[in-house]
Amino acid sequence: MKMKKREKFFAKNVVFVTCMIFILSLSIGSVAMAAQWSTVADPKGIKTDYPQQLELDKYEKETGKKLKFHENPMFAEKVKKGELPAVEKRLPEEPLVVMPYDEIGKYGGKLRGICIAYESGTSEVLAWRHANIVRFSDDVSTIVPNVAKAWKWNDNYTEITFTLRKGHRWSDGTPFTTDDVVFYMNDIILNKEIHKATPQPWGPMGASVEKIDEVTVKFKFKKPFTGLLYYLGGGGSYFDLWAPKHFLKQYHIKYNPKANEEAKKNGYDNWVQQFGVYWNKWKDAVIASPDGLKVPTLESHLMTKISTQRRVFVANPYFFKIDTAGNQLPYIDTHHERFLEKQLWPLEIMNGNVDQKSQNMPLDIYPT
Repeated sequence: MKMKKREKFFAKNVVFVTCMIFILSLSIGSVAMAAQWSTVADPKGIKTDYPQQLELDKYEKETGKKLKFHENPMFAEKVKKGELPAVEKRLPEEPLVVMPYDEIGKYGGKLRGICIAYESGTSEVLAWRHANIVRFSDDVSTIVPNVAKAWKWNDNYTEITFTLRKGHRWSDGTPFTTDDVVFYMNDIILNKEIHKATPQPWGPMGASVEKIDEVTVKFKFKKPFTGLLYYLGGGGSYFDLWAPKHFLKQYHIKYNPKANEEAKKNGYDNWVQQFGVYWNKWKDAVIASPDGLKVPTLESHLMTKISTQRRVFVANPYFFKIDTAGNQLPYIDTHHERFLEKQLWPLEIMNGNVDQKSQNMPLDIYPT
C-alpha cells in the first residue's frame, strides 16, 4: 500500500519536472532544412523503444545515416580558442537522442526566473536542469533512460544493474564512470562520520554497490525494492547516485590523510564539515556557496555566478543529449534567477520581466 502511495505521489509531482526537462528540446525557432528531422509531431516513421527519445545507434539505424554533431555557437568560439575540445569529444560515445516537440530548436537566449533566496523557491529550476539516472516520460508513468542507457532487475527485485554511457564526462571534462557511483555509496552514504545512520532509501533497504566495469554497476538490496525506479525517476528529492570522486576526494579523509588538518586551517571543525560544503543530498545547498561552484556536475546548466541579488546558470558544454539533427542540447544559453520577495512576483510577471515561474504561484497572489 505504501508503494502505491509513493508511486502516486511521484506521478502527481513529476508532471512539472518532465515538462521542464523537455523545454531543453522545445523549438524556439527554425533552422535550415529542419523539415528533414524527426520530431514528436512528425517522427517520419522513426520507431522508438521509449517515448520521444532513442539511443544514437538505434536512431542511425532507423534513418540509415550517420549523424553529424553540431554545437552551440558560444562553445564553438571556445573551441577555436583551444579552451574546449570539439563537440565530438565532449559528447559521450553514446549520446541520448531527444525528439523536439515540433521542430528543431535554435541556440541562444536567456531564460529569466525568480525565487526567494539561495535555497527558497528554487526546486523547479533544479528539477529541469537535474540529470536523473532515469526519468519519467511525458506520460508520467513510463520510466525511460537518461544518464543510464539501460538497466536490468534480477527475478526478485533485490538487484539492479545499470549501464552508463561510454564517454560521458563531468562538466569539467573528466570522465564520468562507475567509480563515481561506488564513491557515492561507499564513501559518502555508508560513511559513518558523514552519516551516523544510513539515509533513506538506502539504510532501510540494506543497499550495497558493486562495480562490474567502467560503465556497469550493480546495486543490491536485502529485500525487494520494486519502487526504486519510480523514486529515482521522480527526482528522489533531487539527489544523484554519484558524486565527482576526482574532485571530492581531496576533502575526504580516506583519500587525503591531511583532510582534517586542512579543514581546520580553512576554519572548519573537521573534514566532514568542510566536505559538506562541496557535497549535500540537497544540491542547491552546495551551490549556495561560492566554493560550491567549483563542483563538477552532469546537469544541463551549471551555475557560474551567485550574488545577493541573483544566480546565473550557463549551458553545460559536456551535456549528454542531442536533438535529432545532431545539435548538442541544451538550446538555451543561460538562466538568470533573481532573488525577490514573494509579494513582488506578480508585479514582475505582469510587467513581462519573468519568462517562467510555477513553484509557489497560487492564483490568489495575483491582484483581482
